[in-house]
Amino acid sequence: MNCIKRLLELLFFVAPVFAQSLTLLQIDSLKTGLNRDTGFNMVHQVLLNQQFNQAFVNKDVLRNHNTDYTHEIKIGKVADQKHTGRCWMYAGLNVVRHRVKDRLNLDHFEFSENYLFFWDKLEKANHFLEEVIARSDLNIRDEKFQRLLKSPMDDGGYWQNCVDLVKKYGCVPIEAMPEVPSTENSRLMQQHLTYYLRDAAYELKIKRDEGASVDSLRKLKESQLANVYRMLALHLGEPVNTFEFRYKNKEKALTDYKTYTPKSFAESFVEEDMGDYVMFANWPARNYGHYYVVESSNNLIDGMPLNFVNLPMDDIKKMMIESIKHQEPVNFSADVGKQMLRKEGVMHAELFNYEDIYGVPMKWDKAKYSVVQNIASTHAMVIIGVDLKNDIPIKWKVENSWGDDDGEKGIFHMYDNWVDLYVVRVVLHKDYVPQKYLDLFKQEPIVIPENEPEQ
Repeated sequence: MNCIKRLLELLFFVAPVFAQSLTLLQIDSLKTGLNRDTGFNMVHQVLLNQQFNQAFVNKDVLRNHNTDYTHEIKIGKVADQKHTGRCWMYAGLNVVRHRVKDRLNLDHFEFSENYLFFWDKLEKANHFLEEVIARSDLNIRDEKFQRLLKSPMDDGGYWQNCVDLVKKYGCVPIEAMPEVPSTENSRLMQQHLTYYLRDAAYELKIKRDEGASVDSLRKLKESQLANVYRMLALHLGEPVNTFEFRYKNKEKALTDYKTYTPKSFAESFVEEDMGDYVMFANWPARNYGHYYVVESSNNLIDGMPLNFVNLPMDDIKKMMIESIKHQEPVNFSADVGKQMLRKEGVMHAELFNYEDIYGVPMKWDKAKYSVVQNIASTHAMVIIGVDLKNDIPIKWKVENSWGDDDGEKGIFHMYDNWVDLYVVRVVLHKDYVPQKYLDLFKQEPIVIPENEPEQ
């Protein structure tokens, strides 16, 4: 009897009552129902011979495109994150690095992203292992434990993570800790660290199952972190404790060497308090006017989680305009890749008319598509200009971190209709935020659980 019951349970699991398989009759119906009209045949032939973006770009958008701005911030050469997921770090540092260039009267200045990359990886490893210890009483197949194992330490992050790293570790010029092959392409380093951390998680879990105390697990964690440190040092080099810095300004005057620590360098040259910035989001499917915090999103145990006040985009854009008018760059995150021409550096919501091309309904609605994860935050950049007509924004000038081969030597042009649809988070200095919005950060935050999408 038990065997029959178990068999029925398995059958129900494999083929639930309400699930319907695709039948040959349905397939025949799909084939005969396909309208192979002139429009279908034309698109079909084009796609057999060309990439979609090359064939179907809306030429009217490009004909009307220009690179003029009513308000803009002058910057130096753009940076290049290469094949890594460090855009949030570049965008965070790009808010202040051009001002360091101007203060020192330099043609170009860049921070060492490698320096912060090292500490970010180590902090993420510690955070992961601490979460493993906290969940070590769970079954290893438990969804909450498996969710942790899915991504122990990726390259990604947020504005708040960059602020935390600079506050804790300071920063250094790129000459003090230059880029290396593993910062130009972090895939293999990331892969090997992920393998090791999952193995370390298993070791901690087994020890807990054998009755080990939390204190003894933390001792084991220390030895595991030592291994992570070793792997990072092999790939990236050890972070500098002190370094000598001198520079030649635009007049070719060479300064004397001076010795700094990363903390003293930050105190000497980064005059902006990165803690004086706040984040807003535009997620229409969530209630506006509320303060949100995402659970377990801090990369540092003692750092800030991802937190933001959700507002209508028109309210956010007013603050963005004020910031740019006062020469204050705007850090932002968006769903980059959609409706974008990378080589031309153009982002416009009507670059590709998907409905006309495919002949199927594809109306892009931000509230609906954010809930089903068709719109998400995938890349961080910095706004350095705005083009206004009768005080209404037409387009926004963007400093990317993909080097100078794409766009206009690394500069992208983001039209306002693209902002409405694809920009999801914006970081603004408090000086350009009305008090009524700053007061919203004093609310008791609404916590977004770690297993729930931010949007």
